[in-house]
Amino acid sequence: MMRKAFILSLAISLLLGSWAMAGPAHKALAAAPAESFGEWEAMRGGFGAESQMPIFHANGSLVMDGLLEDWDAGEYSAIALPSDPGQVQLGGWGGAEDLSLSARFAYDEENFYLAARVTDNVHYAVANDAMWTGDGIQLAFGNNSVYGPEYGFALVNGEAQIWRWVDGEAALDKDAVTLRANRTGNVTVYEAAIPWRAIFAQEADLQGPVLFSLLANDNDGAGRRGWIEWNESIGRVKSTSHMPWMTIGASGWIPNRRSDRERKFPIP
Repeated sequence: MMRKAFILSLAISLLLGSWAMAGPAHKALAAAPAESFGEWEAMRGGFGAESQMPIFHANGSLVMDGLLEDWDAGEYSAIALPSDPGQVQLGGWGGAEDLSLSARFAYDEENFYLAARVTDNVHYAVANDAMWTGDGIQLAFGNNSVYGPEYGFALVNGEAQIWRWVDGEAALDKDAVTLRANRTGNVTVYEAAIPWRAIFAQEADLQGPVLFSLLANDNDGAGRRGWIEWNESIGRVKSTSHMPWMTIGASGWIPNRRSDRERKFPIP
């Protein structure tokens, strides 16, 4: 009961606080029956506690400007971290204001898109290959058992910086990635377009799943305190074994009517 209450209250507070925008649902869901649409509305922001989620086509609507105004709240599936106590790998974590993350995802034929808001009461970022020791996010992809690429995004002295520790099967280097980042108050925004060929050796199969995970690091100025992570795939171990599946090309996706614990999402 305590775990369910934690998940519900934290997911609602993170998503409503960080994504207080409104708008129409994605066109792929517009024709869904009202009951299915209602289920989607209830669950679309709760994938942080799941290991599978659908992501939808950007339809040319996203501009990489770091403002996130075009990430309409009704269109894209999202995660809020932490959505489970086990996702907190941070000693003395003080709650959502200490460190939390909300993120949305999209894709098109050229890119994988990410928009994230990280709430952190102290910002201390580190550049280049030591980026993981400072504030910022790490994200990793996988292809079956092949781990990588693994990227780092950080806002260092007001400048957005990208690092890549693991190449995986990426054909393009990190310079092909577009990143915008800014900070207002205690919230740091990261918005990125990652070409599929900076993830895989060739264009992605837009009808299949993509293995993906991410974490947010915390450093208050005295070294890395720890992190919050979607599934355990990056921080302690670098493996595809527990990476969440993102189902792309899910234009006909309708949520199954199962319990949260048993819910599975169809792979087209």
